[in-house]
Amino acid sequence: MDVIPSNSDPEVLEPSAKGHVIECAVGKKGYYALLMALLCQFGTELLSNIFGGISSVCMERATSSVGRKMKCEVFKSLVNKDIAFFDANSSGELVSRLEDDCDVVSGAVSTNLTTFIQSFVLTFSSLAFVLFYSWRMTVVIMELRNLCDDLI
Repeated sequence: MDVIPSNSDPEVLEPSAKGHVIECAVGKKGYYALLMALLCQFGTELLSNIFGGISSVCMERATSSVGRKMKCEVFKSLVNKDIAFFDANSSGELVSRLEDDCDVVSGAVSTNLTTFIQSFVLTFSSLAFVLFYSWRMTVVIMELRNLCDDLI
């Protein structure tokens, strides 16, 4: 299976980069600090777009692969049917229905897989990000969340 990067990873950093640009502009830290903050923001947005494109290409490839494999299996199954089956059913209707069903299934698989991978990457990249800023606050928040889960 291909490794599918997610555009969620750099998106976690974008608010921080934008806040740093505003801090440099309002705090009058100088042109060099502002330029570096703008470059950092540009870099995170560029990474977000690159990873988003790679993710889209990988998902499109996975969707077409699943669809192709299903259609091959359906074709093999249809070839082995009796002649009486084709006398009772219109071949055009069968092909149309199977084509639509394969597209629906491969689209559903692609959507669910994309959602799972993006949620997984976003969860762990967000956790790494907040641990980087303040591991103590992260531990406190996680414990408070566990306490709230126990109460509910």
